[in-house]
Amino acid sequence: MNRKKESNLLTIIIYLAGMLFIVSGSIAVPILIRPLYAMQIDPLHLTEVKIALAEGTRTLTRAEIMEAYNDMMNYCIGLSSTFRTGILAFSEEGRMHFEDVRKLFLLDLWVLGISGTIVLGWQILRRVVNVRLKRWAGHRTGFWCAVTLLVLFAVIGIFGAIDFTRFFTIFHHVFFPGKSNWIFDPRYDQIINILPEEVFMHFAAVVAGLILLTCIILILRDLKRQKKNP
Repeated sequence: MNRKKESNLLTIIIYLAGMLFIVSGSIAVPILIRPLYAMQIDPLHLTEVKIALAEGTRTLTRAEIMEAYNDMMNYCIGLSSTFRTGILAFSEEGRMHFEDVRKLFLLDLWVLGISGTIVLGWQILRRVVNVRLKRWAGHRTGFWCAVTLLVLFAVIGIFGAIDFTRFFTIFHHVFFPGKSNWIFDPRYDQIINILPEEVFMHFAAVVAGLILLTCIILILRDLKRQKKNP
């Protein structure tokens, strides 16, 4: 039986695609799964927030909150070509910010699709092609994807846990350079009244938790294989 050749180039491609798949997939979860927002409405007392509407100042019902959130998210993930926020008012500056958000969300979904195709395609083809991935220090590619992400997100996670407000601000400066339209005036961009900082903090925790869990699984899986086949 011929020994499969090791490919450094293919190893690097799968290594990078694997990390992108894990990160983009974790980010996609709070983007696509709306109940993750809905379950925060009551704990954050969003139905008690008073907002100045056309008919007067009042609180929103749970259905109105979800309508505003769904309208916003449908635009951000490309399901709608027109930006809306339910019965809530928004400014042109606010709309332009969500146009930038839309680009980032769609980029993440594209990265997820492409990286997922590469990783899953390799899982199918690796049994029939005469090539295999190179093992670095005896460990498989998945192990090194996990270790790299653990180190990277440990640093980011610690910073975010210590001062999420500062982390949140730096995040916006990095991904929306030179712009300040992400700083909403709740009188004119009323969606921010039902999107307090805690919502984003919880979403960040979901993303970090999914990355951490995936990395732990990959590392344990590799160590188990090494123990079984040293």
